[in-house]
Amino acid sequence: MFTRLREWLQGDIEKRTARLNPQMRRDLAAEVEANLAIDSFNHADNEELIKELNQTLDDSRALLSQLEENELFLDMRIKSYTRLMDELEARQLEDTTSTSTDLNLEENTSSSIATKERQEKQKACAQLLQGVINAHKCLLADILLQKRRVDYLERTRDDLLEKRQECKDFVEASKKLDTHQITPDSQQSTSDIEMASVT
Repeated sequence: MFTRLREWLQGDIEKRTARLNPQMRRDLAAEVEANLAIDSFNHADNEELIKELNQTLDDSRALLSQLEENELFLDMRIKSYTRLMDELEARQLEDTTSTSTDLNLEENTSSSIATKERQEKQKACAQLLQGVINAHKCLLADILLQKRRVDYLERTRDDLLEKRQECKDFVEASKKLDTHQITPDSQQSTSDIEMASVT
């Protein structure tokens, strides 16, 4: 599919190039070709730039993958801890209702102290869990930023390569037009050939 798109774009470049004033086209082609020659002269620099861009992109993808793994781990832990906290709260509710029906005052008092200790412990655990939930939210924000960075780097690399190729296609189309330049004589002979083929 990419080759079809490239062929279509090249055809579009050829059409746009053909519409340019011949002298302007030659001047522009010479300038673009000179820049491409400088580009070829600095080929190692450009290849190094693309290599660095690809390396940065690979590093960013690896970091994104690591962040996503960490996020999944935290998400599982949060769900697990939340479920445990809910179970503890349900047990505590059962203990509270069962102790209130007992008539033994001494047992109720010791049970009430144990219940208060469990409540304090549960509050401390809930605060710790809230800290993990906040860290999870920060991690989700980091993942979003990293995804945007990866997307930006991919677009930058692709745009750089595409623009370079478009310049090459323009120079090639301009040379093609210069070698097949239509003069009034060649236009007349082309018309004669077309008329002969019609009859």
